[in-house]
Amino acid sequence: MYSKLIKVGLRVWLYSSDAYGMVTVIGSPYRVEALDLPTKTPWQPWYLDKQVSRSFVEYHGMIMVIVRGAGHLVLLDKPAEA
Repeated sequence: MYSKLIKVGLRVWLYSSDAYGMVTVIGSPYRVEALDLPTKTPWQPWYLDKQVSRSFVEYHGMIMVIVRGAGHLVLLDKPAEA
């Protein structure tokens, strides 16, 4: 599905949490890496109030974000970090 969206020119922003057991912090990047998208920017930390609040990687057509300490509802659990 992501490949089709990227192919038609849409940019995808995919986020996940490092504290949610159903979608693991290992599984999400593994699935994205299986798409074999060229990496534009390697994994980098993102800071909020001088603390790492998330990490992100940018691929051609997609940005993947891992939000630190968020649960299932990332945007509700950690809105400032997200």
